[in-house]
Order: sequence, then C-alpha cells, then structure tokens
Amino acid sequence: MKLLTVIQRYYPVIGGSENLTKNLMDHMSKTHKVTVYTTLADDIQSFWYPESKKIQQSHPLNYEVKHYDFLIPTEIKHDSELNQLPVISNHPGPFSPKLWNDLVIEKIDFDLIFSTAFPYDHILPAYVSAKKWKIPIIVMPLIHQEFPELFLTSLKLTILNNSDAIITLSKSEKNLLIENGVKPEKISIIPPTVTPPSAVKLTPSEFRSKKLPNFNGKIVLFIGTKSSMKGTFHLIDAMKQVWKNHSDVKLVLIGSSSPEFETFFSELSPKYKNRILDLGVVNEDEKNEALSACDIFALPSKSESFGLVYIEAWLHSKPVIGCKLRAIEEVIDNQKNGILTEFGNIPELVKAITFLIENPQEAQKFGKEGKIRATEFTSGSNATNFEKICIDVIHNFNQ
Repeated sequence: MKLLTVIQRYYPVIGGSENLTKNLMDHMSKTHKVTVYTTLADDIQSFWYPESKKIQQSHPLNYEVKHYDFLIPTEIKHDSELNQLPVISNHPGPFSPKLWNDLVIEKIDFDLIFSTAFPYDHILPAYVSAKKWKIPIIVMPLIHQEFPELFLTSLKLTILNNSDAIITLSKSEKNLLIENGVKPEKISIIPPTVTPPSAVKLTPSEFRSKKLPNFNGKIVLFIGTKSSMKGTFHLIDAMKQVWKNHSDVKLVLIGSSSPEFETFFSELSPKYKNRILDLGVVNEDEKNEALSACDIFALPSKSESFGLVYIEAWLHSKPVIGCKLRAIEEVIDNQKNGILTEFGNIPELVKAITFLIENPQEAQKFGKEGKIRATEFTSGSNATNFEKICIDVIHNFNQ
C-alpha cells in the first residue's frame, strides 16, 4: 500500500493529533510505503502570527515527511471585493500554495489518502486531490465537541459525507457526526494507540535538581497550548488559592505560548510568577521526565477531542484533573482515576488540587487506576484496526 497522510503539523512537533498520527504511521510504515505531507508550523499560532516559530530542521524517520511553508491570512493575496466573504476570512489555515500544487496540480500516485485534523484547511487540498485523482480518502476529524459550529461547517460536513471512511476516537464523537447527518456506516471508532515511554533520562529527583533546585514540595504539571480554552488561566487562578494554604507547591507549564498568555503572565504578581516554571515547548523525553517527576497532572481544558495526554500521565501513574466534556468523560472515570471539574469553575479546581495534595494515598490510588486504564491504549491492536480499515477501503474502492 502507498499511503499519503496529510496533517497540519507533524513530528518533531508535539501535540495530540500529531502524536496520535505518528503512532499510526510508525505502525503502517513497517509493512507499507508511508509518505506524510505537513507544514513547517512549530505551533498552531504559526498559522496566524508571523513572529511564531517554524520548524528549522526536520528529524529523519524511516518514511518520507515533506514540510511545506505556508502563508498567514494577511499574506494571502486576493481580490479586495472578496474580503467580506466568510469563505475567505473564516478558515483557520494553513494555506500553502506549494501543498495545493503538489496535491492538486501535480499528479500523485498513492493507493489511499488519510487526512486529519479538523478544522484546519490542509483538509481541503487533500480532499480535492482525492476526488480529482480518484483516490480513496479516510478522514479522522478529531472534533472538539464543545465547538461544533467551528468543526462541522457545511464545507466540513460535505467532506465527511463524501469521504470513503471516517475514523472517530470515541462514541460521543461518532454520535455527534450522526446527529449532523453523517451516515453511521461510514464511521469506525478507533481509540488512540499510545507508545509506552522508554526509561526517562532524568529521574524525578534529577529533574527537580536541574529544573527546581532546592525544592522538595509538590509539582502540579500542565501540558498543552497555554491559552484560555486550554484552561491555563483558570489553573493559575486556582493555584493562587491553593498557595494560600500550600506554599510548597510549584506549577510547571509545558507547551507553546500564545499572545493572550504572554499578556496574562506579564500582569501576574512576582509572588505568583516565582511559583511557576514555564518550560515552553519540549521534546518527548523532556515531557516524560516532567510527567515522571510531577505529583498531579492538571489540564482543565475545554478544547479536547480525546485527551491523549491524560493517558500519557497515567503511564507514569499520575492522578489527573480534567473537565466534564463529552469526550473526556469517556476517558476519565471521575473519582476513580482522576477528578473532573466544570470548565472555568475555579472553586471546583481548587478543591480537586487541594484534595490530591492533602490525600497522597488517594492520589496514588488514582494514579494506579489510571495506569490500568492506560493499558487499553498501548496494546497496538488499535493501530492494527486502523490498518485493516485502510486495506478494506482500498479494496471496496477498486471493486
């Protein structure tokens, strides 16, 4: 099988859809020819802000990965009379003329196209290419179910309804698509496959000595884009209350920044800034070192398609805190392997963090239960199921 994957960002970039797709492509490349078309974006902000970082150097894999440059909205040239059309202004990017050229203008030779994730616009040339060159296409939308108006526009629903197969990560995502008119027989549920981490280079004590010298207290860890939708601001506001009774706690942040976070953080009092360690964007080894060293993993986000990072935290036996979203409630069992709070409810978040700090045995129990739950995503059977769907789609398309 010659498989082309089209995705908004890819390794060495770290992210939920990026990690999930890489795990699938690593599996597929063992027995099939895999090619990945992606962008040079280092973080999602790169699609809108010219000052955001782009990948400077690719990291070779055992299959081809082509990184394309792209234009931000202000760089796109079009007729001034079209400025007010929603189709021009409403797309989240990326727009890459070279990607469009290589997919739609230049003839491609693949048996199957796989594309993820909504709502990004690389889906458009992937879909047009599939239809023009008569290649079957599988779409994995990875819908953040709290924002159906962004992820399920008429254009995106048209793509889904005319794709050859759709993959969702959860029952709730499948049900949402069916509610919006997508045929259920097109949809397969394949939970993500997670690769268990290798031995960390820095032990928890070494991580603390290097990153937080002379600190022996608790660590609350956040991993994700630092933004309001990811709950970063709510977490910091909750920690302000936690620090009143537990001053020996540090908040460690990992992930790309955003202009709104830079403004928010700059206005914090020094007494709070001194209790926050922002590690920025890190690699997989550094992420796993932080997960191994932390005591609590907290991602009180409103914007998740599945919550892969909770599973990654469980692989290190850590208790997790998430929000009561349709997708996350399928992953986290409240009060069994983690705690669910209402998004934006600061008192609930304070209560959850305080409980895990003051009850280490319960926190440890949650972490152990989480590790048991995480084994459901490490067997490799999910990647095998993905491969079977790919083969079936090609077979049915060619009949």
